[in-house]
Amino acid sequence: MMFETLVRTRHQCPYNDLSRSYPDARMSLWRTNGAEFFEIESPNVGSFKSIQKDLASLSKQYPAKVLARVATQVRAHLIAKTCTCDSTIKDHTKELFEKHDFMEIPPEVMTGGWEHYRLVGFDNSDLRGLLLHLGSIGKTEILYKRNIAEGVTDEKFTISLSNLFGQLTEKQLKALVSAIQAGYYDIPKRVKTVDLARRDRRSRTTFEEHIRKAESKLVYAIAPLMMMYIPNSRKTQVGREFQATGTH
Repeated sequence: MMFETLVRTRHQCPYNDLSRSYPDARMSLWRTNGAEFFEIESPNVGSFKSIQKDLASLSKQYPAKVLARVATQVRAHLIAKTCTCDSTIKDHTKELFEKHDFMEIPPEVMTGGWEHYRLVGFDNSDLRGLLLHLGSIGKTEILYKRNIAEGVTDEKFTISLSNLFGQLTEKQLKALVSAIQAGYYDIPKRVKTVDLARRDRRSRTTFEEHIRKAESKLVYAIAPLMMMYIPNSRKTQVGREFQATGTH
């Protein structure tokens, strides 16, 4: 049984400590070909200079070279090539993922002093072992867990059109497109479901059912990314497993 899970953990780490100091910022760490790229996004442009100053201080221990820097009136963004390799950190998370046979879906996201990881696993016992080890180095929570179809493809690592729309039936997709085109999602709404149903020659209850199921499938498809993206959000531990939306 393959499953996808979103795990967050809090332990001492130089860049995660930086995210704790700036809870409105979203920090992402990408690893590729032995290099690490650290990305910072902040809606608080005023504090962005302080973030850069702290990053410069960290670069004395963890070398960092700024590759891109953009600041507007509403948002600041920075990308740096860096290295957080530190063999002195016991039971590093990456080693634990490998030990318990998990594949990580990049990037690692840090917000409000928490590190967030999207993982693909193959056995629930592996998850129990991973949580036990992560819990020994810092507070750890499961935010999301759901079964995924057998077979490892690139769609497990990205949000593709197939991920978003592949589980929708033709009727659900047509109902959703019709609602969008008619202004159902405008604020305020420009049309009611009874009018949409009449145009589609269906009953109101049937049309609303198509809309609700389509919305549910789309939300569940992007749920892991939403949980990782919102800076310093109130994320509650989810104990139950989310079932694949394709069963609706």
